[in-house]
Amino acid sequence: MIYALVIFLSFIACVMGFISEVTAGNITHLKNGRKPEAGATVFPTIPIMQLLTVLVTWGLNRIHPPLGFYTVSALFVVFALFWVVSYRKLKREFDELNR
Repeated sequence: MIYALVIFLSFIACVMGFISEVTAGNITHLKNGRKPEAGATVFPTIPIMQLLTVLVTWGLNRIHPPLGFYTVSALFVVFALFWVVSYRKLKREFDELNR
């Protein structure tokens, strides 16, 4: 069950990264006078991120059983907080350029 939750958190982190990547790409398109139609690739991130997350959780749990889950969950919360701040800046810049 713990590993399923860790995989779910890593999927959410990937989605947040994709949203930021697409928004940053659209900002670049607008700065270059093009329509905002940027995209993001899913393949390399999706399986690798989940594998690394599970391996880190498993490795830390071998040292001390709940340590892996707590560490990965805490890192996810920190990442999510930084992402919210970063995405707000990107979204504000995108909205200003898209007027």
